[in-house]
Amino acid sequence: MTKVLFVCTGNTCRSPMAQVCADNFFEKNGVPYTAQSCGIAVGIGDSITKNAKEVLEKRYGKEVIHRAIQINAALVEQSQIIVGITSAHTEMIKNLFPDNLKGKVVISMPKDISDPYGCGVDEYQKCLQMIESGIESIFSHLCDVEEYEDFEIHPYNVRYAHDMYRIAAECFSNPWSEQEFCRLDANEYARGFVALKDGKITGFVTIYCIDDWIEITDIAVSSEFRRMGIGQALLDRAVRFAKDKNASCVRLEVRASNSSAISLYKKKGFEKVGVRKNYYSSPVEDAELFDLKLC
Repeated sequence: MTKVLFVCTGNTCRSPMAQVCADNFFEKNGVPYTAQSCGIAVGIGDSITKNAKEVLEKRYGKEVIHRAIQINAALVEQSQIIVGITSAHTEMIKNLFPDNLKGKVVISMPKDISDPYGCGVDEYQKCLQMIESGIESIFSHLCDVEEYEDFEIHPYNVRYAHDMYRIAAECFSNPWSEQEFCRLDANEYARGFVALKDGKITGFVTIYCIDDWIEITDIAVSSEFRRMGIGQALLDRAVRFAKDKNASCVRLEVRASNSSAISLYKKKGFEKVGVRKNYYSSPVEDAELFDLKLC
């Protein structure tokens, strides 16, 4: 289970609100994540504020009981994703725990959320709306699962990073590092999807958003699971993502000798638009560039 840690200052308003909101989002959408929260400068044992408790219980129909927790190395270590309620909180986390963040995704809410402490219920309602919007923005891409006869395509999850690296190391001479796969969620321009068969990662595709076009940076399938349509399904998912983003073009590059991949790309409508001489190493080889025009 992937753990998400929300961090604010006193852990009595914004971060516990984010915790409850996120857990509701994960449960509703079947996302295997769980949320917790803490603060950078808390009064140990302080209760969630009355107004925060009121708006949460009214919104989600569940009793909310929470006491403030001070951020510490153990909490950081056990969390895979750490979200600062503001960019200032995120920077403080990085400064406080520089040795505990390896392999962690450390990000901020899309927009800084002001502290409603001392304000009326209306301000807490506005705060909750901003939190809900931010959580949906960060995690909505985790909710879209495509089912095939023998496998499923799932959105990227940091817990898949090790197996993505394993497959990349099998397929490529210069793969991304495992840490780079772990940080995929931290890059607002990057996305990834994985193929799962009986719960096992069998392949993946990674995508980078550049202006109004999408680049497929890597697509790989483990050797024992090839010729099952997984590569085609991953490619289709990447193209659908591009269409959902109203991209004008999907671009990828491939070794000139990879005839099976080139055949698939042409079948899907990609056209060769160029060559990068000696682009690949181990062995040295040209890269052929292919584009799929979407509009």
